[in-house]
Amino acid sequence: MRVRLFLIAALAAPAVLMAQSFEIGGAGGFAVQRGTSVEKGAVSGTVGFKDAPLAGAWAGEAGRRWGGEVRYLYRWGDARVEVGSEKYSFAARQHIVTGDLLFFFRSGKEAPVRPFVVFGGGVRRAEGTGQPTAFHPGSQYAALTRTSETLPVGDFGLGVRFKAGRSGVFRVEVRDYLSPKTDNVIAAAPGAKLKGLMHDVVVMAGIGWVF
Repeated sequence: MRVRLFLIAALAAPAVLMAQSFEIGGAGGFAVQRGTSVEKGAVSGTVGFKDAPLAGAWAGEAGRRWGGEVRYLYRWGDARVEVGSEKYSFAARQHIVTGDLLFFFRSGKEAPVRPFVVFGGGVRRAEGTGQPTAFHPGSQYAALTRTSETLPVGDFGLGVRFKAGRSGVFRVEVRDYLSPKTDNVIAAAPGAKLKGLMHDVVVMAGIGWVF
């Protein structure tokens, strides 16, 4: 319980500490994942989660130079293993929650166009939801399982914030969500090793409102 309370406080801190006027919004986009591989002897292949859409929401504050926000994303995309001609996928989903800081290159909340950089971190919850089977193509390298696990995630990226009317904003962003490899949802088979980090390169667009 203490760990959960600490995590919630850490994620909310950027928005709470800077809160002068609040901003909320929703976003959608597409995630492309790279970075994780499997090796067994002289044979190697790739594992991870399929490229897929995602959607979510944010709440925070955008000051003159700095801003802070908490963001939630729901990511679709099956777990997968591909080694040579052996390919297999397993239904899965992910929840990503981050607390982020934004630095704006143009000061002033009323500026019509504000490029920014963003960085932060949080947690990624990966869940395998398919029907498990004892053997599947590529199971001698990696097993895709009906389990779940929580992983740390760091994110950084670039974006542009456009003012839309008196209280509206429109945002376009590119971010990299970076996490360690999974151990449970995608598990290495005996004698095999999973290597690398999960990189989700995400392109998103969103609409928000300032209060």
